[in-house]
Amino acid sequence: MDIIDNRAPSSRFKDLREYGDDNKLQQDFFSSYLEGKKHKKLVNVINGCEIRTIDMSWQGFGGKDDAAIFLMRHMETYMGPNVKDWPTGLANISLKILQNLRGKYCKALLTTSFNYHSVEINNCEKKYFKDNKEKKAKIDKFVEDWMCKKFK
Repeated sequence: MDIIDNRAPSSRFKDLREYGDDNKLQQDFFSSYLEGKKHKKLVNVINGCEIRTIDMSWQGFGGKDDAAIFLMRHMETYMGPNVKDWPTGLANISLKILQNLRGKYCKALLTTSFNYHSVEINNCEKKYFKDNKEKKAKIDKFVEDWMCKKFK
């Protein structure tokens, strides 16, 4: 069971024993959740896992307020590879990248069909850009440029 810690390796303990019972507690809570969902086989797998804390290139960047952004990015990019080969896109993280990710995830949360207010929000967005065509063009250009850089 791999645990990702947002603190830089130099500011946290590398040895699992020095973490105390925190990692074991996380494992226990996860097992309890799975047991409550009647996933007995997964409970056995999780309980039998070795707990490892993984070092990632982005650790230590940003504060605790950005933890949700890092979490969302990890959920978006994880496809099951070895964590050493995991292309999170966070290796050269910057404030600008964090701002872009915040916007991306905010838009996704606000406009998803699971959000009861998504129709109202989408209509408001359409009206705003209809009334502000020059801003829409500027944003479209920014997104196009950003996407081209992202996939080069």
